[in-house]
Amino acid sequence: TPLLTQDELDHLIDSFDRIDQDRDGYITLDEFLSLKPNQSHRNSLALFTQYNIDSSKKIFVVMDSAQKGVVPWSDFVLFYTCKLLATKD
Repeated sequence: TPLLTQDELDHLIDSFDRIDQDRDGYITLDEFLSLKPNQSHRNSLALFTQYNIDSSKKIFVVMDSAQKGVVPWSDFVLFYTCKLLATKD
């Protein structure tokens, strides 16, 4: 998406790949909830990981626009593009 820098897009691609543990092209709720934030690493998955399980489940439901129990890349990038844009000046 032209709304993101190349670094931001690369970060999203890398994060999706790390979350999608079984490499099927979709993120399941279990995969999403299994993340552990790493606050000390600049490119950590902290943006994608929530400390509250209930909040994480709500975020997953929002990303799962087709309500199939999985989040494809297109929904993931749409959600986090909005989140990244909201944090910019």
